Amino acid sequence: MKRRPIQLILVLILASVIGLGLALYANQSLHIKNPPSVSTSSQSAPKATSTTITFVGDMMLDRYIRAQAEIHGYDHILAEVKDQLLAVDMVVGNLEGPITSQSSVSTYDPQDPNHYRFTFAPLVADLLTEHNIGLVSIGNNHIENFGRGGVDETTKFLDIAGISYVGHPYNDENLSFVKQINGQQFSFVSFNYADDRPASKTQQQIEALKDRNDAPDWIIVLAHWGREYEQSASPAQVETARSFVDTGADLVIGTHPHVIQNRETYRDVLIYYSLGNFVFDQYFSPAVRCGLMLSVRFDSTSSIETTENFVELIEDGSTQPADCRNAATEKEQ
Repeated sequence: MKRRPIQLILVLILASVIGLGLALYANQSLHIKNPPSVSTSSQSAPKATSTTITFVGDMMLDRYIRAQAEIHGYDHILAEVKDQLLAVDMVVGNLEGPITSQSSVSTYDPQDPNHYRFTFAPLVADLLTEHNIGLVSIGNNHIENFGRGGVDETTKFLDIAGISYVGHPYNDENLSFVKQINGQQFSFVSFNYADDRPASKTQQQIEALKDRNDAPDWIIVLAHWGREYEQSASPAQVETARSFVDTGADLVIGTHPHVIQNRETYRDVLIYYSLGNFVFDQYFSPAVRCGLMLSVRFDSTSSIETTENFVELIEDGSTQPADCRNAATEKEQ
């Protein structure tokens, strides 16, 4: 009868020992799964960062647009899309003409040669800055409308405003520009059908960028090319764009046709052949009035996401958000 208490005590002691052992094992496992904070931060991968850049099409701020800006103020032109432009890290567009201190000579008569000769007021540089347009392509067929002096004034006004540029018609060094945003290196490279430099010159720029010790994370080609008012890219555009991708471009963005053209994916690289108009006094068809604002999110893990928003050119000289793409395509077919 007296042995039972002793046996009970032994059972209790044994249970305690086993329980302590299990507790120590559980604590050890928890420690392995949750190492000290210093160890965790040193072993974990860095957080991915991203940069969003919005690309817009042709910007022409002379002729009727200039007249409307002088009536309503330059802010009027982009007031309706300002919030969208300010919501991203940077906006890139095609500056379809020089910024100079010269008076405008353009007229509204298509038969007058000056109808196609542009110069933009110095206030345009401020307009671009205030709307987050941090880089422009000056590699186009209108940048030399006021000669070499006009190009020199353009780069001067852009420099003062803190706006970067690519596509200088007289300087190969300014065919490309490298910019760091959010810890990522972006290189923008120009191709302009209207100057004497062939596509191979742009390919050489891409190759040189890839060979740098500090090679950029992203190489983006800004191409001015194609047939005006054609909604499908020409065979020459397709061949040229694919040659840029074969050389190492990560994205190709086109302008000049004044209408939105098709896009394609070639070797996992997006090619947008034409974004259409962004600021222009062309109202003669739904297609020329509709432009694409393309926002591209570049992730540090080397992936991209795109968002397409559309804008419409209004006859008061302004650019406004609009769901115009389908209507423009249907009416042009």
